[in-house]
Formats: sequence, structure tokens, C-alpha cells
Amino acid sequence: INGKITVLNLKEGGFVTKGSLIAKIFDADVKAQLSKLTVQLDLAQKTEERLKQLLTINGASQQDYDNAVGQVNNIKADIEITRVNLSKTEIRAPFSGKLGLKSISIGAYVTPATVITVLQQLDPCKLEFSVPEKYLSQIKVSDKVSFVVDGHSKPGQSTIYASDTKADPTT
Repeated sequence: INGKITVLNLKEGGFVTKGSLIAKIFDADVKAQLSKLTVQLDLAQKTEERLKQLLTINGASQQDYDNAVGQVNNIKADIEITRVNLSKTEIRAPFSGKLGLKSISIGAYVTPATVITVLQQLDPCKLEFSVPEKYLSQIKVSDKVSFVVDGHSKPGQSTIYASDTKADPTT
């Protein structure tokens, strides 16, 4: 959702686990709405209970009782919507990984399109590479591949899990 960042819980270059809170958007208005709905639900449930008792002794009409039940159900649905909106004020890590540099600070106004930081999944790490056509018949899914990363002396080991069928006309 759109809003002002009130909590920025990220250590640049640090690791986070799936579900960790990265940022929090101002939510006092949504919490107030939830509190208001909770009070309304309590009152509506009491009214529904009273009408249920009156209905058993013909002291209230079925329509009045049905309206009270409908009111309780509507408020419960509004509470659920408000809880969903409250959850949208929390930005959590969708997977475990390493954080990049932050792009915003506390107090910044963000939208759903705002980049807060970059989160890179390191385990498993996905490598994409091109293979010349003449070697295409020599590789297949489940083959082992060794690779080297600049700055690391130890080669890495990986397994091919998929291949793309598109051809690059420039190569």
C-alpha cells in the first residue's frame, strides 16, 4: 500500500530469513479502524443475542433477528478486510537471502512500485549461461556443471535443472 515508512528493519548487506520484517508502513489509522469495528462487533453480537432470546418468546420478529445476524456477519467481514489491510503495512522477506543497499529511509513515502532494497537468494543460487549450438547435444537436465566466480578460488558445482529453447540470433 501507499504510506510513510515508520520502521526500516534492514541491515545493508545482511542476511534475512523468509518472513522477516523488512519495513513497516504507518498503520495507526488501520488499527483505529480495527478497534472501532471490534467495538461495533461486540455491540452487534449483544443485540443479536437479545433478539435471539426475544424471538424464542415471540418478542421480536424473525426479520429483526435476521437483520442482526446479517449485521454481525457484515462487521466480521469488515474486520477481516481491515486485518488484510493491516498486513499490507508490513513488508516481509518473501524468501531467505542477502540484502542489498537500502533505497529509502524512515519517513519516506512509498508506493507498491517503490524499491526498498534488493534481496538476493543465495541458496540455491541460479546461474544462467549460454551454450553454443554445436555443444547443445552434449548437455542435458541433471548434468553437473562446474563454474568459477571472480574473486573466489574455489570452483562451484551446480546441476542443470532446465534449458531454454530460444535461439539468440546474435550468437
